[in-house]
This record gives sequence, structure tokens and C-alpha cells, in this order.
Amino acid sequence: GAALKQGVQIVYEERFDGNNRDFKTIATKAAAAKADVYYIQALPPSLDILGKELYDLGVKNLAAGSGAFTISANPAFYEGNWYSESLSDASFTERFQKAYPDVRFNVRTAPYGYDAFMMLVKGFEKGGDMGAYLSGLTEYSGIVGRQYKSSGTNYFASLPGIYKIQDGKPTLIWKE
Repeated sequence: GAALKQGVQIVYEERFDGNNRDFKTIATKAAAAKADVYYIQALPPSLDILGKELYDLGVKNLAAGSGAFTISANPAFYEGNWYSESLSDASFTERFQKAYPDVRFNVRTAPYGYDAFMMLVKGFEKGGDMGAYLSGLTEYSGIVGRQYKSSGTNYFASLPGIYKIQDGKPTLIWKE
């Protein structure tokens, strides 16, 4: 729908069960489509298996959303490829990685988890009705930058950035 409205032609699309562990056929069909870019939406271990299959076939023009490449067990499969993700404070990432060197940093959840926790801390520090405080909170500035509650929703959103895997690490290449 949305891609077609923007003039993007989809040359191959495949959905798979999250329990799938055999991606040879999918990767072969995708490579044969010779797309300008391949958008992947998967979680490990499927992400890692599919990434290896595509890499082995020479498919290296990949893109993803939600920081997928950063949670791969082997980011080398995604070297030079880009993905969208919420902006986060680089010093937070460095502090996290220093404190937990054996834990793969997930840019999708760690900064949001920290900010959600800090929202609760501020609510408790204010005292009073925590439910009323959280319901009335419409904006918050934290690790992922300015977050705001969209009209009519009960969740926070933030501005995205575009990152690239460079030397095995996420590198911000664009932000609004």
C-alpha cells in the first residue's frame, strides 16, 4: 500500500513464520529478484540465519527498521547497510556497553526502558496520584530525545534517525 503510493515497486515479498530456520529458498528467490534494496523485518535467530543466506548469495543492499541489524549475533552480515531507529544519546550507549560488555546493546528497547523507568521515578518523586501523573504526561525529554504522546493515544513516540552499520557498530547518518 504505502510503498506503492510513493512510487516504490515491490519486486519480491515473502512472509515467514518466526520459527522458520530454513531461508535458502527465500534468500535465493529474493536474490533472483535483483531489487535495488531489500527490506528485512525479523528478529534473531531468523534475522541471523536469513542475513547469512543473503550475505552468502552476495546480497548486500539491505535495509531494516527498529534497529534490527544491531541485535543480530553477527552484524558483519549487515556491514554498510542502513536501518531506521529512534535517536538515543551516544553516552548512554557507551555507559551501557561498559557496564554490560557481554550483553548485545539493543537500541530498540534499552533507551526506551531507561526513559520509561525515569518517568516512573519522576512521578514517585512528585508524589500524589501516579496514575494521574502518567496520564497527564504528554511530553518527556530523555535518552531518546523528545518523546511525545500522539493525540488520542496512550503511548509515547520519538523522532527517528537513520543509522548505518559501520565497522560492526551503529553510526548515525541522518536525523531530522
